[in-house]
Amino acid sequence: MENKFSEGLDKVLKLSKSEAKRLQSEFLNTEHFLLGIINTDNSAREILENLKADLTQIKRKIENINIHNSLIPHQGESIIPTKMADHALKRANLESKQYRTEEINTIHLLLGI
Repeated sequence: MENKFSEGLDKVLKLSKSEAKRLQSEFLNTEHFLLGIINTDNSAREILENLKADLTQIKRKIENINIHNSLIPHQGESIIPTKMADHALKRANLESKQYRTEEINTIHLLLGI
């Protein structure tokens, strides 16, 4: 049985899709998940901050990579998840099961990435 997403993870995933659209990406990938984590208030972001990760620099690098990769802007409404994004969500689900939690949260997603 699949665990459900926490409210915080739902927010991160919605923002991830918005970030992919903003960056004119045809696909939803793990870097968009990371942008979703960075741009919302959640436990995974707290972990990154506690590890002294430079979130501003991470965001800039992801945006620069996406700008160079999107030569043809994506105009469609739907964003297709990549296999890597699917695998990250599956690993997040496995992490939540390993820790015997009922919901998949942002920390599980960070571990899945």
